Amino acid sequence: MWPMPEPDGPGRRVILLVEDEALIALDEARRLAAYDYEVIVANSGEQAIQMVCVDSVPVDLVLMDIELGDGMDGTEAATMILESRDIPVIFLSSHTEPEIVHGTAKVNNYGYVVKNSGIAALDASIRMAFRLFEAQRGIRDREARIEEACGRLQVANDELRATQDVLIKHAAALNESEQTFRSLFEKGPIGTAYHRMVYDRDGKPANYVVLEANPSYERMTGVAEPSGKLVTEVFPGIENDPFDWISTYGEVARTGKEIRFQQHLELNDRWYEIVAFQNKPDHFVTTFFEITERKRMEEALRASEQRFRNTVWAMQVGVLLQGPRAEILLSNPKALELLGLSEDQLLGRTSFDPSWNVIHEDGSPFPGQTHPVPMAIAARRPILGTIMGVSRPVVGDRVWLAVDAVPQLDDGGAVRQVVCTFVDVTERKAAERKVADLLREKEMLLKEVQHRIKNNMNTLGSLLRLQIETIDSQEAKDALRAAVSRIASMMVLYDKLYNSDTIGSISMKEYLPDLVDEIARNVSKNESVRCLTTIDDIMLDEKRLSALGIIINELMTNSIKYAFRNRADGQITLTVHRVGTRIRLQYEDNGIGLTDSAAQRAAQRAAQRAAPRAAAGQTPAAGGSGAAGFGLQLVTMLAEQINGMLDIDWHDGASFRIEFDE
Repeated sequence: MWPMPEPDGPGRRVILLVEDEALIALDEARRLAAYDYEVIVANSGEQAIQMVCVDSVPVDLVLMDIELGDGMDGTEAATMILESRDIPVIFLSSHTEPEIVHGTAKVNNYGYVVKNSGIAALDASIRMAFRLFEAQRGIRDREARIEEACGRLQVANDELRATQDVLIKHAAALNESEQTFRSLFEKGPIGTAYHRMVYDRDGKPANYVVLEANPSYERMTGVAEPSGKLVTEVFPGIENDPFDWISTYGEVARTGKEIRFQQHLELNDRWYEIVAFQNKPDHFVTTFFEITERKRMEEALRASEQRFRNTVWAMQVGVLLQGPRAEILLSNPKALELLGLSEDQLLGRTSFDPSWNVIHEDGSPFPGQTHPVPMAIAARRPILGTIMGVSRPVVGDRVWLAVDAVPQLDDGGAVRQVVCTFVDVTERKAAERKVADLLREKEMLLKEVQHRIKNNMNTLGSLLRLQIETIDSQEAKDALRAAVSRIASMMVLYDKLYNSDTIGSISMKEYLPDLVDEIARNVSKNESVRCLTTIDDIMLDEKRLSALGIIINELMTNSIKYAFRNRADGQITLTVHRVGTRIRLQYEDNGIGLTDSAAQRAAQRAAQRAAPRAAAGQTPAAGGSGAAGFGLQLVTMLAEQINGMLDIDWHDGASFRIEFDE
């Protein structure tokens, strides 16, 4: 039993306990009464509001559950109570999810206590709430004075902000002036190719396939129809070039790092300005322009203009050609279809025309200067994969587009024009929203199931604790307390599994220390018994973890009840290590150990359980020592269940070692 607390002030404090589960409320009320609190119970948020706000029942503190059945929840009830009365509120709940705990922050509360944290922890939280509540009363006058000072500071801040706005406008004007200056320079055509990297048996880049290449690629490299071919077929001998093209692009394909560089290719004696970037794992795109002879490049561009126009007109992707100020110079039929405009309505507009009313995926405004084309002009590099919600002025609806903007640069690096391509992803966005809605519904269902399971376990524990107080048989009381402890260990495992990122398994390092603490709180009446744990980070399935949890519960319960009689202190040690391909669990206490007669009975039972398994050629589950009572028999059977070897040493304290395959 915990020591009985002394009241903080004269008279008994009155606590309003708001709990919809009658058994849990009865259990909590009786335990609080033992700590000299007067407890009034309300079984719903509405009843609590009636008692405090309407009937003016004298209450010093409200202890509020969050889930209150079909009516309003605890946060709503607490909010309405605080609107009527200035009174401290503490939330008492089974929930440990961060979003629920953080959700209570919108209510002015004085703490959040998890059910089954122990009456001592609850009493400490209540006392702290009373102290904080009294302290806040003294702070309010100072807050009023501070608020007045803040008002004066706000005036000064507004003046400073006005000055800042002027500076921002000057900076924006300067930026626009710089973009105008850069737009005076023109770009050359860009070659583009889409590749898939090929790796050798060791996972190193060995080659790459040219999946698709545009006409500029062919013109600037001097190769014909490279699509579908290995680069070593397109450029025979490229693997012997002084520059390692394959490894360089392999780094881009694997890591997603974007690179820009100038490089000479000996096979055709040409220089290139190249940008390479990954568009999905093991695939990459190269965009480049030749810088060897500007005149040859210009002549080749004129020769390919018609082919380019024919290709663009046949594409099922919207294509816009935009000038250095983002004005639309040319569009293909697919672009007109997607934007719902005629050619006369479209040409001459800019991509940041306000009539487009562009928004981000989250619905926030998408400022014009941050659109892909203006960004590509400012950065002089491709801006890819931007999702935009664009209003169609004539049609009167909104379409979602995935937009790429690739600037074309001249030899001086100035922007000549921008090729903007886009596809309609409206249906994909709708499908993504539907999937997100389904995932949210599934998550809400799982949370509700988890809460009901934990609440049922809490109810079962409360029933057993109440039953203990109604019976006289010490043996029956011990059995019920053992059942309560086993339920608590199951709740620890269930809570860890629910909050684990993996399915069906959790780390022993995460589970066992919390389990040991929970068992000690539920069983130990001697605060001087120390529990030490050293647990390796080993993932284990829930079935074997459940068996180990029951084993540790039985061993700790036995040690705490019997090993430290007539002792001022005691120590329990639990270690778990990986030994080769096996896991070794070592449990020890420095108590009185097992009696010789108990040890002999344990050895006999272990031999009887091992005999049929040995006859069948199987490895026995227990070593040379076995179980003496029901708890130790249970330990032996559970060790056998996980195919483990159990060894017991009863001299100089009790020692249990279980080894099993990982």
